[in-house]
Amino acid sequence: MRSIRANLVVGLTIGFGFLLAAGGVALYVAVRSVLIRDFDTALLARAQALVTLTEDQGDRVELEFAEEVMTEFKSGSPAAYFELSYRNGPVIVRSPSLRGRDLPRRVSPHAAAPFFWNLRLPNDRAGRAVEMTFVPEPADEKKPAGKVAPGPRAVTIVVAMETTQLDRQLRAIAGVAVVGSLAMLAGAALLAAAIIRCTLRPLVQLAAEVGGIGAADLDSRFPTAGLPAELRPISERLNELLARLESAFERERAFSANAAHELRTPVAELRTLAEVALKWPECSAETLQAFGDAKAIAEQMEGIVTGLSTIARCESGAEPIHREPVPLELLLQKTWRHFAGPAAGKGLTLRMNIPDSAVVESDPALLCIIITNLVSNAVEYAPAGGEISVSTVASDATTSLRMVNRATDLTSADVAHVFDRFWRKTAARTSQNRTGLGLSICRALASVLGASLRAELEAGSFVISLSLPSFGSALKR
Repeated sequence: MRSIRANLVVGLTIGFGFLLAAGGVALYVAVRSVLIRDFDTALLARAQALVTLTEDQGDRVELEFAEEVMTEFKSGSPAAYFELSYRNGPVIVRSPSLRGRDLPRRVSPHAAAPFFWNLRLPNDRAGRAVEMTFVPEPADEKKPAGKVAPGPRAVTIVVAMETTQLDRQLRAIAGVAVVGSLAMLAGAALLAAAIIRCTLRPLVQLAAEVGGIGAADLDSRFPTAGLPAELRPISERLNELLARLESAFERERAFSANAAHELRTPVAELRTLAEVALKWPECSAETLQAFGDAKAIAEQMEGIVTGLSTIARCESGAEPIHREPVPLELLLQKTWRHFAGPAAGKGLTLRMNIPDSAVVESDPALLCIIITNLVSNAVEYAPAGGEISVSTVASDATTSLRMVNRATDLTSADVAHVFDRFWRKTAARTSQNRTGLGLSICRALASVLGASLRAELEAGSFVISLSLPSFGSALKR
């Protein structure tokens, strides 16, 4: 779907195009009518000049035509033609330029009114003609010229001229109108785009600010001063929404922190009681089994409490950070030793491709927690007999750790929830040793360390990537 800006630019350009086209056509028609009127005026002037040279000699009508004076009608000149004839009768005289050929005649709707029309001239060029019917003045008696009276002495004069130059002028005007309209249309489109871009700039800025809001930025507010009247209510409603979200998140963080704090001591006491009870051999097997189950449950609850406490500290910014160079290969080897036994029990193999130069700048303790949780997750959910692949991709600024394991039961929709707290795809993925907080803790710690953690599904394999600042990248920048 096109943006509002694109729709406005296209709509305004089309509207300007229609207006320019209509204006160009109207201007062309107006100029054309003026030029044709001027042409007809010149054509009529030549016809009236010929009328004044026509006399009734009594037995004939004569036209005192002087070729040396009216050179446009001379022989060999294709510019102008005339033909004088009796009304509905034979031709009296033709211009030398006709060379014996005839001009077409039209029946005038009014005998005394000049009649103009377009025609093809004898030289096969475009032309325009005027036809007048009049009674010539007698040679021996002065009468009002141009007065038409029925009778055999009424004659018709047809004068025609080429319109080559006129047509050339009209084509030039049409070309200028088209080119000018297109240039104005292009300018109007650019101007509309610039005006719309400036007008929508506050909306673009607001959209960028909204897109930059994350869970850690709920205390920010959008400015309302200086905003257009249409955007001010939106900004105010967004600020109200952020205030409600901030309050809800604060309540959730406070609940997680308080619950973890309040449960820490009872869970520790429960675990201690279970451990003490297990040391009494006098107890029956059933009692020992019950205390063993209680101890396992207490350990699981302790893991949940610890995880919630860690997330709460990360979200509140209370987690201390001590950055130093951390070799990823040594950290992965050290972490894998803790999971080598469970991995061997499932027939899992580790394929590690991490060079010695893969050194990141991070907090070793917090990064160790992230790596431990990632490896634990891979060992827990990778299918038996599979492979866990760990590799790195380094650049000047970052080093990305990539961990891959088969995950045939996950879908792309599931990947969007893997970082949610306590999320499990099905009950079958529930384990007494899993709290459902491992990847949530990883993301919280990654945020504190300034790292990025993302998960995706590639060809049936679960891929998790951790991007960390490379050691020395700050100095290089």
